[in-house]
Amino acid sequence: MAAASRYRIIEPRIGEMRMRTYTLTLVILVHCASITRAQDTAQYLFEQGYSHQVGEGVDRDTKRALAFYTEAIRLEPTLYAPLYNAALIYHAQGNYAQAQNYFIKAAKSASAMGPDAERYEAMARNGLGTCFQMLEKYSAAEKQCDIARRMRSDYVEAHYNYINILVREERTNEAVAALKMAEKMAPSDRYDRFKGLLAVKKKEDSLGHVGGLVFFVLLFLAYGIYLKRSKRSN
Repeated sequence: MAAASRYRIIEPRIGEMRMRTYTLTLVILVHCASITRAQDTAQYLFEQGYSHQVGEGVDRDTKRALAFYTEAIRLEPTLYAPLYNAALIYHAQGNYAQAQNYFIKAAKSASAMGPDAERYEAMARNGLGTCFQMLEKYSAAEKQCDIARRMRSDYVEAHYNYINILVREERTNEAVAALKMAEKMAPSDRYDRFKGLLAVKKKEDSLGHVGGLVFFVLLFLAYGIYLKRSKRSN
């Protein structure tokens, strides 16, 4: 028996950290012959939490939403939807350490999401990557976003976040390669900002390389002149 719940997902970005809302239908698969009272209650609590999170039929109240999600998780610790949404709330509050914990749990629980397991795990890992970025754990952030973009190749948000990390670390050649992959696997005009930045960076690198060669040549010529003058003085 399956229970479906509709809710909005706010996918955090590295860098801009502007929150964008997407509508997604979560299908929570239950492999039992019947839903137990605890499962039924947890599902109800999740739905109440979602209503308060987005202001559906009630005033928007993320504090109450988080309370409902927390209780749902207490009853069903591996229920993906409340875990992921709770992580989003903590992320929006700037509590990245707590958001990190919930994204990790959501990523682990995604295996119960049937055919869409990889999709939901990729979402959780992308969120986890943004937490690591904000906590200045850059290597861990890169790893999680890379896993997310490879796990779900059409996932624009993961590609965007991964490229953003490389650009911020001035790893130009890697960023260019990642951008090419993103445009092929998950086309989006959101990458346009990277094209300009990387074009400027490559030009700067090229000029820097030429400048280095010019400096070396001038230094070599100056040394030659010095040697000639030294011989004359002797």
